Amino acid sequence: THQFGNYVLQKAIGVVLDPVLRVQILQSIKNLSASLCQTKYGNKVIHKLQKVHPEIFRDVLNAGCSDPNSSQASIPSV
Repeated sequence: THQFGNYVLQKAIGVVLDPVLRVQILQSIKNLSASLCQTKYGNKVIHKLQKVHPEIFRDVLNAGCSDPNSSQASIPSV
């Protein structure tokens, strides 16, 4: 993971006009969600995407991501 990777993902999703390509990008991110949930910023990205695109990310939290806003959230150190 890269410290600015979340910004790259947000920008890519924001500028892509083709809805098919946008869904492909989101599906690719979803496929990486297990490893993204292991980092502080990756976890935040997944939660933001879940709020903005619940139709794609609704089942991701059940797959191991913790709520970054929860006081009980335990994020492994990297």
